[in-house]
Amino acid sequence: MKSLTNFIGFAVLGTWLIALPAYASDLRVRLLGIENDQGTVRVALFANEQAFKSSAPQMQKEVPAHIDEVWLTFENLPPGRYGISAFHDVNGNEKLDTSFLGLPKEPYGFSQNARGRFGPPNFSDISFDVDSSPKTLDITLR
Repeated sequence: MKSLTNFIGFAVLGTWLIALPAYASDLRVRLLGIENDQGTVRVALFANEQAFKSSAPQMQKEVPAHIDEVWLTFENLPPGRYGISAFHDVNGNEKLDTSFLGLPKEPYGFSQNARGRFGPPNFSDISFDVDSSPKTLDITLR
């Protein structure tokens, strides 16, 4: 009888351990290449390719611009694959200004410092993994 009780106890404990959720972690982002302290730096975090293509970020952050670099943190991110786009909103109009050809007029960048050829890069080029430990990411605005 004691061995049956031990077996049931271990089975319940094993099931409980398997059912534990993955722990969330923080993602610190350092944005480099900021040439002036006007406006804000706007950052969008995307949780998948569909969200990136439809410009529907999971989270957005905005911080005042500072010459050279700014830092921000996305807190309590569940483990997964993410991508980031960012730009320096120099004039504070809350959008990336473009020329009549559609080329960005304000500094911008993506995670993995990915570059697109004729438009934004693919999600696979900007994506990175977040696990249960804190992560730091650098993005250079160009």
